Amino acid sequence: MSILAEHYMIGKEDADGTRILIQEVTDYYLTPESRPYKEPVMAAKILEWMGHADQAIETLNCFLEQSPKHWEGIKTLALFFLRAERKIDALKCADRLPMIAPWRAESYDSLKYVAQQMGRLELAQKAQKQGDEVFQREKALFDDLRSTLGDA
Repeated sequence: MSILAEHYMIGKEDADGTRILIQEVTDYYLTPESRPYKEPVMAAKILEWMGHADQAIETLNCFLEQSPKHWEGIKTLALFFLRAERKIDALKCADRLPMIAPWRAESYDSLKYVAQQMGRLELAQKAQKQGDEVFQREKALFDDLRSTLGDA
């Protein structure tokens, strides 16, 4: 269902510009008896796509109270806040990502994106630099692993 949601529904529109909703996906993730949602991050993404941004933000906020270090949830919430023009809240979320997962280059990429959208170019450049450094370390580790496994 997540493949259908992420690749065939969210972000997709028909020829008339109407947002595509796949009933099976919405039924699976948003059934009333599944509250709190069994997969709250995906449920929130779907709610936002359906035009229920406030409910999507509330869903993620409730989830993150229980799982405050859930990287994907925080990243998603930052993007929701950005789209809802709540830029300070977006930056607070994005700023948490490198603290939670400093080894993930995408943490810095997300912070850079939010900072750019806010016109905070110095912060965006700093995040870019840190992300590039992390990416180079990731790449070196991957190359080492590949050469080790290639020798086996």
